[in-house]
Amino acid sequence: MQVLGTEMHMVTFLFVCIETVILFYLVIYRLARPDDKTGFLDTILIFLLLLYNITGGLLPDPDLPGSFFLQECIAYGTGFITPAISPIMFTKALSWRK
Repeated sequence: MQVLGTEMHMVTFLFVCIETVILFYLVIYRLARPDDKTGFLDTILIFLLLLYNITGGLLPDPDLPGSFFLQECIAYGTGFITPAISPIMFTKALSWRK
């Protein structure tokens, strides 16, 4: 089942909605506590997950402007960057040391 005539599935759309709510909460939390380092890292991580799910769900779409190759590069680029940066965020947020 597709959402609103796009390539995004219903489950991906549900995750995008949940992640958007979490992102708004984290932005408000960050504004209330500007010195909290883990809140900032959590905001970056949820933003990357949101970007990954949006690009993975919507791209490639022949109805969108831009070449198919560019849309594939964006979708696979976010698909690579998000899991590559996640371990770095976890180690910084949890203050793990060698």
